[in-house]
This record gives sequence, C-alpha cells and structure tokens, in this order.
Amino acid sequence: MSYLATIQGWIEETWGEKPQADFCSAIISFASKTSNEELALLTYRDFANACGAQEVSSELVEAVTFLSGAKIHAFDAGFFFVDEDDEEHEIEKGEMMEAIATGEFFHPETGERVENFEDVIYPFFTASEEFCRRRHE
Repeated sequence: MSYLATIQGWIEETWGEKPQADFCSAIISFASKTSNEELALLTYRDFANACGAQEVSSELVEAVTFLSGAKIHAFDAGFFFVDEDDEEHEIEKGEMMEAIATGEFFHPETGERVENFEDVIYPFFTASEEFCRRRHE
C-alpha cells in the first residue's frame, strides 16, 4: 500500500463521513502535488484555499491538527510574531508554550513585553521531512 493510501485509510478510519475527512483528503491531495518550496510555509488560509473553503472553520483546524499529529505527521507546526513594524519573527515552540503558561510574551529583539500577544502571534505549518520524502511512494 502506498504512503498516501495509508494516510487516506487513517483519515477514513478516524473521521468517517465527517467534514474533517474531506478537509484532510483535500489537504493531502494538495500537498502531494505541491513543491517542497511551496510547502515550506502554509497558513490556515492556505489550507482553506486548498480545500475550496470560504473560511477557516473549526473542522478545518481539527483536520490540520490531525494531519500534524504524531500518527500522520504530514506537517510540522510553528509560530511567527508580527511586531508593530510588520516585521515577522519566528517563535520557538518552547517560547510559545512559556508565553501561554505565563501570560507574557517579550519581543525577541527588543525584549519589551508585548501586550495582547495572542493577537500578533500566528501559527504556520511546513510539510514534514517524512511527508516530502515519502509522498511519491
């Protein structure tokens, strides 16, 4: 059985007829045909576009979470912070976890405390090395 067929089986086994199954299948189809360079930075909006969805729904977020989980691991998750000058800064997962736990986030360059950091930190995704290597098997 091919790698993508195995993923599809896990999708069907997990989601059955739920909308998340359709989102997962559309995302995997999109990712299997897209260059590694284009898969280096994906947002929820990119996934919604790949699925033909008008909005980022909770079902779409659940599908992306599933595809990023340990079982399939098609995508790695990360975060970026957009500062007041519209500069983007990648945030380490540990930093993000600490900010969530403490309720405080500090600008990575200036060290200044960022108020309402939840409004200026965004998730992003990259195709995992394993997915990029195995998607054509």
